[in-house]
Amino acid sequence: MAADRQQAALLAGEAPRAPELPLPFEIDPTGFPLVWVEAIAAWMHWLPVSKLQLERCQRQAPGRGFDAAWYDHLLALNPHVAPARVTSENYHRALLTGILPAEAQRFAALLGAGFAVPTLDEWLRAWSSLDAMSAERGLPGALAHHLDEPVRTLMLRIDSALATTAARARRHRTLADQMLLRFGVLEWVERQGDPARWVGIGEPARLAPGVRVSPERGPVVPDRPEAFRSYLFGFRLIRKA
Repeated sequence: MAADRQQAALLAGEAPRAPELPLPFEIDPTGFPLVWVEAIAAWMHWLPVSKLQLERCQRQAPGRGFDAAWYDHLLALNPHVAPARVTSENYHRALLTGILPAEAQRFAALLGAGFAVPTLDEWLRAWSSLDAMSAERGLPGALAHHLDEPVRTLMLRIDSALATTAARARRHRTLADQMLLRFGVLEWVERQGDPARWVGIGEPARLAPGVRVSPERGPVVPDRPEAFRSYLFGFRLIRKA
């Protein structure tokens, strides 16, 4: 029906309107979307931070600790894939991994006031809320209407890849799945008031046979998170209103 209304507007000589969005959203300084998550009263990145986001940040704020040699080390752990080449087999390569907690915090500071790595409690509350909602089929396209290239292509290709994966598994997708809170990366979060301050939470797509990691099973606790670089560990940010 929305497409019919848009076609009628075009025939009448009116400018097409952006699709209506079921969730409030905003765009971060790198051009990537965040959606409002009522359960934590904060904006949350739609996807874990991607390599494209980091590359844009490098251009916008060069010489802030994310240099070429450092990035090459991360790419050795998880090679790059161009947005137009993202598939259900390689979408994990679009995501930024190998990152340390302090680097995730530095990235948040570069994006501006209010951006932060979520706490474990915030992440779990957001996941629980979003996992209770069905995936919004029209949401990625509606968000993409407001994005520039190649961010638009990356977002749509990842969503298509996830839909293909869910169809193969005959699995009902939730909004948490769609936002890659599952089947993305282990996301660094801060566990406040605990000696093991930094832990990973999520359900990575690539695990060794027999390994079980999921939000329900709780966080993964590396021995030395300040020096733990892994192709499985990435992050996403929230922004408090």
